[in-house]
Amino acid sequence: MSETNKNDSNSDQPAAPSGGLVKKLIPLGVVGAALIAFFATGSHKYFAPDQLFATLEGLRGWIEANKLLAVLAFIGIYAGLVAISFQIGRAHV
Repeated sequence: MSETNKNDSNSDQPAAPSGGLVKKLIPLGVVGAALIAFFATGSHKYFAPDQLFATLEGLRGWIEANKLLAVLAFIGIYAGLVAISFQIGRAHV
């Protein structure tokens, strides 16, 4: 019976942390590292409004010149993304 009493008294104490906080902070670290890399490489310059509008106009021109290829590319990209989303949805993490 003294063994049972020892287990009962130990169950009232909080469990020692098993690295749970570190595991929770890993995604934050990855996002932070990605943001630092984004700005350090100068990639933020490509997302300025004038640059985005210039890219959009170029894309519209290409779509106008290649309608069939643009539709096929859209269908292929869409189907690929849907296929990836179904695979991720079934993954057991």
